Amino acid sequence: YNHFIWHLFVLAGSTCHFFSVLWYAV
Repeated sequence: YNHFIWHLFVLAGSTCHFFSVLWYAV
């Protein structure tokens, strides 16, 4: 259960970082 939450946070962080980089590129 805790591992699932950890992966969810990592995935959300990666997505947020990806979109911020994409926004910066545009």
